[in-house]
Amino acid sequence: MATRIPPSLKRLNLTAIMARVQREQGWTAAEATDAELWYRRFLQLSLERGSKPFYAITEQADHVWHAHILFTRKYRQDCERIFGGYLDHTPADKGPDSLSKERQRQAAALYFKEFAAEPPPVKVPCYVPTPGPPPGPGRGGVPSARRR
Repeated sequence: MATRIPPSLKRLNLTAIMARVQREQGWTAAEATDAELWYRRFLQLSLERGSKPFYAITEQADHVWHAHILFTRKYRQDCERIFGGYLDHTPADKGPDSLSKERQRQAAALYFKEFAAEPPPVKVPCYVPTPGPPPGPGRGGVPSARRR
């Protein structure tokens, strides 16, 4: 079970992002807080799993991820600080409900094992590869070591 939150994730400021996604989704404060919690947990699992791919995220956390990506400069900086490189969002081709029941079960079990909490449905497929260098001209090379 994940017993401590890495300092890089503790320092992650999502205030502006959460305000935007809460307004766009029409969420209550409690719904926004819950979505942020599960997004942070998703980021933590992505960090801790290293090169092992992770395939599922809750629908609400996915909305937060999309909003975070829209703040492009901040997202790049956050990824570099947390992961040592850019965390790509690679959505599944078949849509948000195409994750197999087995993958849903595996993802829910992983969240439960790490956080001792049952997640909302983790039926939104995504593939989180090992973070790499941020996209853009002149940004090639090997990313620095993973940060914690």
